[in-house]
Amino acid sequence: MKTTYRELSDGSIQRIDEQGGLITSHPVLIEGQTRTRTNEDGETETYEPYAELIASGAEIEWLSDDAKDEAAKVVEVQAFKAGRKAGVSDASVTVGTGKVFSADETSITRMHESKQAIQSAVELGLISEVSEYPLQWVLHDAESGEGVEITYAELVEAFVLANQNRALLWLKK
Repeated sequence: MKTTYRELSDGSIQRIDEQGGLITSHPVLIEGQTRTRTNEDGETETYEPYAELIASGAEIEWLSDDAKDEAAKVVEVQAFKAGRKAGVSDASVTVGTGKVFSADETSITRMHESKQAIQSAVELGLISEVSEYPLQWVLHDAESGEGVEITYAELVEAFVLANQNRALLWLKK
């Protein structure tokens, strides 16, 4: 059996055993992490597997500084994307009349579709102007889930503000 120790991008060490084409990965060893075991005298003792491995002189495939830098960049981007996603999913905007609209991506899509439907109704002559179309909307802060009447102007303002907010959250600062 061949045992290999590799440093992972987070600084931990992974043990990999290979025998007859079968590869087995073992739990990672993290610096400072302790475990317990029973010693030869039957007593329980605490030890640090990472420190013991380093002290043993085992051959470890260490990551290069470039690989560590690249891994750190990946982690940074992933954290930014997770924060951005959370920010967009919880977003809301307040229009000039004081109504608070949800500004997550699904709500932005609904605003756009509603705007397009009203514009199409005007183009097809079904209504003479956008202000004639009554709109019911469930606002962001509506705990009951009941819709309230909004104007087309409020819908358009919320749509614009929501897209501006999304753009700010979407761009890396």
